[in-house]
Amino acid sequence: PIILSRLIRLEFAGTPNPAAFPELRAMSRICSCALPSLIKLGYDQKGIKDLELQLITKLPTAHARLASSLALIGYYAFKLAQLSGVVSEEEVWAYLSLLCGEANEDESKKPSLDDFVDKLLILRSQTEVGEWNCRLITEDGNPENGNYKSLAVYLHGVWSLMSRYFKNNLPYSQKMIRQQIEKLGGKTYSKQKFHCDRDSSITYQRLKVNVRADVDGEIILPKAPEMVTRSCVEIPIGLLQERLSGFESDFERWDVTRRQSR
Repeated sequence: PIILSRLIRLEFAGTPNPAAFPELRAMSRICSCALPSLIKLGYDQKGIKDLELQLITKLPTAHARLASSLALIGYYAFKLAQLSGVVSEEEVWAYLSLLCGEANEDESKKPSLDDFVDKLLILRSQTEVGEWNCRLITEDGNPENGNYKSLAVYLHGVWSLMSRYFKNNLPYSQKMIRQQIEKLGGKTYSKQKFHCDRDSSITYQRLKVNVRADVDGEIILPKAPEMVTRSCVEIPIGLLQERLSGFESDFERWDVTRRQSR
């Protein structure tokens, strides 16, 4: 879902017409001539944002990131249509509407828990989610071994962030998320240790990435934040799949690479 949300999938369906190839080549030359003028337009932040706001209303169930991605492509598609005169604005809108319809259909088929995990990753990229409310749990309790068994989520704290960031784009409840976790063999009422607060955790992670070594070459690690026990849910690690690395700290990824290179 993360990769798909960054793709613009546009199909030009129709009956093949080999005789139209010269016409296609001529249009290609016209559009290519418009490229220098297109580049001179630069990045129109307001224009792209205005188009994004129009597209959001057409994407009620699509991924939260898609409207901004589509707006960026769509804005320059409109400008290219104006500069080349080959395609009308109505045709561009028709293609954008087609994409919006397909995106809504794709996302509406996605299980709620998958969508919840994707939104956790978005919040993590905004440093709203981290070791203080969402962390990977290993089989032996040693994060350096990387033998993860689940993703522990302090649901009570995370849910308020979800509601604030995604507002009306949460077509499920906490109860539904717990039910899906239980169905997949996860834990809906568990207790795990988390970093005591956001600021301490962020500072600690930054210090770990910029570690220093002593005269013997040994890594000097900063003092870890205080750990506190919180009630949480545990999402089975198998659900994360390719998204697993998104929940690892930068230091954990660096440490695994360092140990493998020895």
